[in-house]
Amino acid sequence: METTKDYTFFAVADCTGHGVPGALVSVVGHNTLNRCINELGLIDPGEILDRLTLLVEHTFDNPDSIVSDGMDICLCRWDHKNKLVYSGAFNPLYLFRNNEFEEIKADRQPIGKFIKRAPFTSNKINLLKNDQIFLFTDGYLDQFGGERGKKLKSKGFKDHLAEALERSEKSFNEKMVEQFKNWVKHEEQIDDICIFRVGF
Repeated sequence: METTKDYTFFAVADCTGHGVPGALVSVVGHNTLNRCINELGLIDPGEILDRLTLLVEHTFDNPDSIVSDGMDICLCRWDHKNKLVYSGAFNPLYLFRNNEFEEIKADRQPIGKFIKRAPFTSNKINLLKNDQIFLFTDGYLDQFGGERGKKLKSKGFKDHLAEALERSEKSFNEKMVEQFKNWVKHEEQIDDICIFRVGF
């Protein structure tokens, strides 16, 4: 998250590597995002992701590099009023409005090396009162569980989110953790999980 005079930028990212390579991509990605906003003065999320992927590729573009990974990301710019602009690399955004989810799709390309590279798309959203948006990694959706040991996938994930949003004695976070544990049961957790919820 980064706040400037006119905007607040926030993102959820997921590096594809593990261990040292994954850590390096995380550090480079974080520092480069800050550079795009604070030094280069970019404000359009799609343009930021375009520049981010070029800089990440350049950083690791040498024969001795141990890194061949990249990252998936969901990046938003909020104008402190009712305008939100989103751009994503594989990671979509969910808009929850009037008890229904709308999925704003991401571009099907990562940050990092990719053969069929195209400019990232910036999606403009006019926010309404009580809107909620969700940024997330794929760890929750891809988790195996349930009676058949299958992946939860997007529909199941949306069901979990909607149920957790219903008023109860438990908080949203508590209900999501509870539902995840009930889904996983005896399976092993396969990935890290990050869910970022913003209400307006």
